[in-house]
Amino acid sequence: MEWLGDVPEHWEVVRVKEVTTSIGQGWSPQCDAQPATEHEWGVLKVGCVNRDTFDERQNKRLPSTLTLGGPIPDLQIRDGDILVSRANTRELLGLAALAVNPRARLILCDKLFRFRAKADRADSRFLVYAIRARTSRAQIESSTNGASDSMQNIGQGVVRNLLLALPPLDQQVEVVAVCEAQIDAVRTAVAHAQSEIDLLREYRTRLIADVVTGKLDVREAAAKLPDEAEEPEELPLSDENLDEGDSEEDLASEVLAEEEVVT
Repeated sequence: MEWLGDVPEHWEVVRVKEVTTSIGQGWSPQCDAQPATEHEWGVLKVGCVNRDTFDERQNKRLPSTLTLGGPIPDLQIRDGDILVSRANTRELLGLAALAVNPRARLILCDKLFRFRAKADRADSRFLVYAIRARTSRAQIESSTNGASDSMQNIGQGVVRNLLLALPPLDQQVEVVAVCEAQIDAVRTAVAHAQSEIDLLREYRTRLIADVVTGKLDVREAAAKLPDEAEEPEELPLSDENLDEGDSEEDLASEVLAEEEVVT
């Protein structure tokens, strides 16, 4: 397949529905603005799958008036659930994440699809990487619909019929191990850079405070600053600046040409 690329001979080209359980959707009642505490029921927001890992903090608290009868138990997120966004912007639509040991009392919302990998056919983590891969993104983004770019949708059929290149189960586990090792290295680098940024911001804040309160004398340093360079005066277009036969437009064209050469 030209768009899928070269697939190793011993791999399979399968549709998602062949290696997963049936797809379900959730429930999105009117919720409170704040996230649920550990002992409260919460409804997941679609943003819980935006990053490369499932973020259970992306939820809204279910009002106590709705929990009196008890939320539908089947909608509670469980370990091993694969979640895919069905409504979002085009760039974030169809992103997948794996729920790993999620906290209790979290409910699937209606903007998320949920399914599980068939253990004898596919590794859950491999499926998530495959769904987030470039070839899957191309299939998803070509099948969206919606009234605006800020809110696009896909149906269950789009996810169920995604074509994936699937290696044998043992090789899926190996591929996942390589991916996660590389991702961990990137995360470490990002965390290190963020730590340095935080330290620089803290230093800047403290430095400004010291200058404002007079703890740091900057008068000597300010005296050594160079004077601001003056803007060169524009040369008026007078007859003396024009060669015989030249117009002001010709001179302007020459000036622009010289600037282009310099740059």
